[in-house]
Amino acid sequence: MEGNSKGHESSSDANDRESRVQARRQRIEARNASIDDETRKKKQQVAESKKMSRGQQQIADSLNQLDRRKLAGIQHVTSIRVQADDTENRRRVEEEERRHKRVEKLQQEAIDSGAKNAAVEMRWSDLFDYSMPQELHRALGAQNQSCTEILASKDALIREFQNQLKGKDEEYVTSLKVQSEDVEKLIERMGQQYREMQEEYEMELDQMEEAFLKERDELIATNKLEIDSLFEKRREMEMIYMEAKQARDEQYLKEIEDLRVRDAEDYNELKIKLETNIQTLEQQLEEMRATYQLNTEKLEYNYRVLTERDMENSATLSQQKRKLARLKDALSNLIAKYNQTDTRDRHQNQELTEEYRRITKQYKDLQKKYAHFEASDTAKFDEVWRMHEQEAIEKLEKLLSADKIIHEQQLGLTWKAPAQSIRNWNHDGRAKKKNELSGATRADGSEHSDSATQPHSHSHSHGADSASASSEGFGDAEAPPERKISSAKLKHMLKMLAGEAGFLVNGNVQQALENLPDDEAELVKADMILRALGVDNEEDMERLLGCFFQDPRADVPIEYGNSSGKDGAPQLAPTTKWGLLVQPEDVIRVIKQFVDEMNAQKRVAPMTRLLRRASAAAVHGDGDDKKGGGNGNGGNNAAAIKAKVRKADKEYWDAVVKVLPPRTIRVMTALEKGLTMYNQVLLRRKELIDDVDALRQQNAELKGLLKQYLAAPINEDLIVPPTQMQMYQSRHVYAGGLTWPYFSDMGREPPAYYVFCVGLWCVAVSLFLTWYFNRQYQNSVLTKSIQLGHTSPVIRRLSFFCCALGMLSVIGLPVLAICSTTEYPSVHSNAAYFFFLLETVAVLINTFISFKIYRAAQQHNDSTVFVSVDDVEGGPAVRKNLRLPSVRRTFRIQAVCTFVFVIGFLIYFPIGLSIIKPFKHLTIDECLERNLGTHYCTVDVRLNSTATKLWNYEDDLASTQMRAGGQLTCVLTLVGYSISFLSHDYDSEDQADDRTTATTT
Repeated sequence: MEGNSKGHESSSDANDRESRVQARRQRIEARNASIDDETRKKKQQVAESKKMSRGQQQIADSLNQLDRRKLAGIQHVTSIRVQADDTENRRRVEEEERRHKRVEKLQQEAIDSGAKNAAVEMRWSDLFDYSMPQELHRALGAQNQSCTEILASKDALIREFQNQLKGKDEEYVTSLKVQSEDVEKLIERMGQQYREMQEEYEMELDQMEEAFLKERDELIATNKLEIDSLFEKRREMEMIYMEAKQARDEQYLKEIEDLRVRDAEDYNELKIKLETNIQTLEQQLEEMRATYQLNTEKLEYNYRVLTERDMENSATLSQQKRKLARLKDALSNLIAKYNQTDTRDRHQNQELTEEYRRITKQYKDLQKKYAHFEASDTAKFDEVWRMHEQEAIEKLEKLLSADKIIHEQQLGLTWKAPAQSIRNWNHDGRAKKKNELSGATRADGSEHSDSATQPHSHSHSHGADSASASSEGFGDAEAPPERKISSAKLKHMLKMLAGEAGFLVNGNVQQALENLPDDEAELVKADMILRALGVDNEEDMERLLGCFFQDPRADVPIEYGNSSGKDGAPQLAPTTKWGLLVQPEDVIRVIKQFVDEMNAQKRVAPMTRLLRRASAAAVHGDGDDKKGGGNGNGGNNAAAIKAKVRKADKEYWDAVVKVLPPRTIRVMTALEKGLTMYNQVLLRRKELIDDVDALRQQNAELKGLLKQYLAAPINEDLIVPPTQMQMYQSRHVYAGGLTWPYFSDMGREPPAYYVFCVGLWCVAVSLFLTWYFNRQYQNSVLTKSIQLGHTSPVIRRLSFFCCALGMLSVIGLPVLAICSTTEYPSVHSNAAYFFFLLETVAVLINTFISFKIYRAAQQHNDSTVFVSVDDVEGGPAVRKNLRLPSVRRTFRIQAVCTFVFVIGFLIYFPIGLSIIKPFKHLTIDECLERNLGTHYCTVDVRLNSTATKLWNYEDDLASTQMRAGGQLTCVLTLVGYSISFLSHDYDSEDQADDRTTATTT
């Protein structure tokens, strides 16, 4: 610590010396420059005096004279400081020489003591070689003698430094006396200089005043002559302007007369033109009336012709109605025949449907049983697989983790993970393959089911009942779609098929359809066409509808789907609104394309499903798998997939076994040998550690014995017992290098801590009560003022908000006191910011409210007189408002305190935070260098291995000290602001309530 402080002193002395030399040079240059400037100024003054006025010349002369007197006075005053600086410079040079000698002594002492300590340390190891107690005693005595010599040399050096320190104290007292004499002499010279300068200023001011008076008289005479000449010029210019104005007026009158004549001529021409246009328009009107009369006669003739035609159409309509009645009779006969045939076919269709459902249900039950047994067997196998696989993966992960640790920590090599993670080798891949195999098997079964259902779907039924039976047969096997097929689009497609592909219907059926209504005939024809195309389920229907429309399931807009023509068909434009892709002439081409796709799909469906499900487990298909289709081929594919799954399982377990390459195993063997040797070294180190623990135990026993001695009753008889010295060191308070005034970091150890906490608690309670009673006072005053109309109700609500902020802010003071900067620095800082921010807002608002109360009281005082009852007989006695002086006094105190408080707050919060540097913790070494106590620095305030909980503000001491001063200013100003509340004149308020008020006009 001393070496660092001395180095800092030497650097600061060198800097001071250089700064003094530089300052002396600057003063000499300034003095020489001032002499040259005076000579130059004298020459310039002679040249410029002719140009300057009398007053300006006198001012320049006076300023020059004052500057000369100032310079002489400054030199006379600063001579004392120059002498003091010279004396201080010589003292510092001598002190620097003495400091170098002290450093040399310290270094020599450090070298000597280091050599002696090294000799003592070297002899400690020789003590273990002695086996006889006498020899060990003599050796310990020699060690004790060496240690005593080392301590004696250090004590001698300490006594020498203490003597020098006493001499420093005496020198300091002498320096204080000399400085006191210099200061008194300096003050005396400054007073004398002030008096001389005051007299000189008075004399020069008198001379300047006299010069300005003379100059004023001269200027008045000159200006008077100039003004007379200007007035004469003005009269001449007014005469010239008046003559010119008369000439312009005559010219303007002439131009106006010419313009009036020209406008009259233009008006006559326009009138003649408009009359001609009116006559032309009247002729055109007569022509249009004749044309309208001719059109009326033509319309009457056309109306008579249409009436006769309507009578002819009525006769034709009655004839057609009679024909329609005959046709309806024939239709009823045909419907009766159709119903008989339909009933017979419906009954037959129902029987076939029931038989189909029964067979389908039996087949599904068989499939469910097969799937159940297959799933149970697979689940059991998977459980056994997972159990062994999980155990193997855990062991592999442990092995790879150990391999990574050995590579990175023991060998210092970069560990490379396997190309594929172990977790990706789990049973999911195998399960996926197995599921694909079972899916392929089920697909074969579903194909057989489909082929079994197809012959039945072509039952010879008529009308919509056939389609409904077919949909019921497939309804059990398939889940209902999320969106149904658009009925309007389906109907439109069926009409297009019936109109363009009617050749697909049998000739006998076409003859039978001629006797049916058009709607029913189209429906039956469309059903027969769908049967011919092989569309027997909803999926095929949707696929066919997709060939005609972009989105078969898209709904048709309501306004289009509900509009219908005479025959009930929707009248809309499907090509533009529904997404129609096919025109009527392209229907045949689309049907052929659809049939080809259906046939191709039925041929390759079984093999396509098998390949799609086996693609994840096997290499892309063999040539034989792509060619065949049928039951035998599906079985061969399933067997091939099973073989590939078994092969993949074998490769999986081979990869598990060979997770570590042979090279890694060889490295592990060599590492095991090295670690065995390292283990032997650690065992030897353990024995040495046990010896060290034994020595530590002995040291602890010695410490306990020392504590016992310190606790002995004999210590109470000592003037300064050792226990008190330890308590003093442990209770030492370090304020981060701050000096007074600092506020937040003082009193962090008992009993000062308790005083600090109790003091801030008392301040908090006082502020809380002060704000509360201030609220009561303002409420009563503002209520009366509002009733009289002198104040707005918003001020009263603002007063409540202000007092609430003030009472809420006092919470920060107890938190600030309890949470110290060493234990809770962030809470301490936030509590301080919380308190001062809310108090700032509350103080500003309260001062504004006090100003409003003062203005209201002033207005009330100006407009109100008080009449005493005792003076009624003798006449009204007018008294002024007694509340106004107290309100004025309160507002002035608060305004001054607010101004000072805001300045302190700006210094503490925005300005201080913007310029301050981040704080650092005091290190343990710095704490020990400041003699704060070893136990206090290493145990009581220890933060980590290198730092303490204390803060070091010495790196930015000026800014921190400035913020501390601003903080203390804010607190003291708040106390003064609180005292301003006591200046309220409550008695005058009560007296004012008892008086009778009368408004003056």
